[in-house]
Amino acid sequence: TLLLPVPYAALVVSLRGRGTRAVLLCGGLALPLPIWAFVAVSSTGYLVTLASMLLVLLAAVGLGWFRGKLRWNLLAALGPALAIPLYFLRHLEYAAWRIDAFLGPDLFYERLRMGELPSLFVGSSPELLLAEAAQGLGRWVFWAAAGLIVLFAALLLRRIRALHSRTGKLLALSAFLPLFLQAAIYWLYNLGWWPLGVLSLPFLSYGVFFLLVDAALAGVLLSVFRMDALVRDTAWASSAPAPRPSALDIPLGRGQLHIEYRKGAQHF
Repeated sequence: TLLLPVPYAALVVSLRGRGTRAVLLCGGLALPLPIWAFVAVSSTGYLVTLASMLLVLLAAVGLGWFRGKLRWNLLAALGPALAIPLYFLRHLEYAAWRIDAFLGPDLFYERLRMGELPSLFVGSSPELLLAEAAQGLGRWVFWAAAGLIVLFAALLLRRIRALHSRTGKLLALSAFLPLFLQAAIYWLYNLGWWPLGVLSLPFLSYGVFFLLVDAALAGVLLSVFRMDALVRDTAWASSAPAPRPSALDIPLGRGQLHIEYRKGAQHF
């Protein structure tokens, strides 16, 4: 399910230039698409995927991809999500139990918030790597991890913002968000401030399947960054044809291929 935001971004791209109904359709589809996560009893997986898809949709609305007034498009994007997920989470027995333990006087969460790791979990839970490291090295581990996560997010968001292609921006965002949300939730859980389960700390947690999924998301990011110079997708927004660039630079190995367009040229 963590890979779903990428094809979802492609769906949003295919509906660009449409009206508020298209936004409502995308907002509604975001709810059932990651339902497989519930089968695996992973409400966190559902929430991460749902949040990633909705943020991609909101980014498209903010970029002016859809016709109509902005406030109605925002309401169409968020309306279905605000009405349904809380009902599902509250009526799932496993998620309800975790939330009740989080809100009530539960020893596990209280110990984590005080910076203590119950002895039962020492060396046995890949979900608590940061808490275990902080137990031995000190609380600075949490703030170092938070700094690395924020730095990672800031650098990637800056790179995504610099992309010339709007399609590339959405695709890159759809791959970035699951990685960032996984890391942020993992950090909160180890501090005792996330009521549900965790997925992984990208590229550090033990687990082959998590590593494969995170590597695939990173691969999408790198592909978008590399191919940005080849994508031109602004012609849909205007009835006038997009002007041909005077030159094109294509990344190639350690260098780049530079192509210049000259009027009347027979070859290049």
